[in-house]
Formats: sequence, structure tokens, C-alpha cells
Amino acid sequence: MSLITKDLLINLLFTILPLFLVQMIYFAKYSYRFENFKKRTFAIFPIVSLILCMIFPVDTGPYYVWDLRWIPFILGWLYGGYKLGIPLLFLMLVIRFWLNGDNGFYI
Repeated sequence: MSLITKDLLINLLFTILPLFLVQMIYFAKYSYRFENFKKRTFAIFPIVSLILCMIFPVDTGPYYVWDLRWIPFILGWLYGGYKLGIPLLFLMLVIRFWLNGDNGFYI
């Protein structure tokens, strides 16, 4: 298996695993007891998924880094609305600047 495929599958795992965990918590038998916990997990899982996708990118060349950061961003925006989407956007921009500096950082 090539390194590109391995890195892409890892990014896909980081994207899909939090979705499964959110669904498991949401459909728990006694979910009415976890109302405040459910609201925080809907925020925590996309944030963790976004950070992990950006830390472990698919490295295809010396000046080209590719990752799946847009998938957790869009899913977090759809699940959490603008209250989660705006902090996700800000976090994505800060982490992108922190990891690569001015290289590849566009507003």
C-alpha cells in the first residue's frame, strides 16, 4: 500500500470515527440524562476531527500538502449550525497558520 493511500485512509478514519461516536451517544438508551453532555460532544468531536486531519495530512510532494479538513468543517457546520461553524472556521485558520506559516494560508 502506498504512503498516499495510507495517509488518506488515516484522514478518512479521523473524519468518520467522531461521527460514529456522536451517533452512539445520541442514540444511547438513557440519552435524556446527557442533554448538556450531548451539546458539548457535538462541538468537541468535529473540533478534534478537524485538528487531527490537519496534523496528519497527505504529503504528495515537496510543496503540496493535502488533507480532508473541509469534511469535518462542513459536517460540524451542518450538525452545529453557525454557533459551531464560526469557531470551527476560526480554529481551522489558526491551525493552518500555525502549521504552515504563510505558505498555503489564504483568507
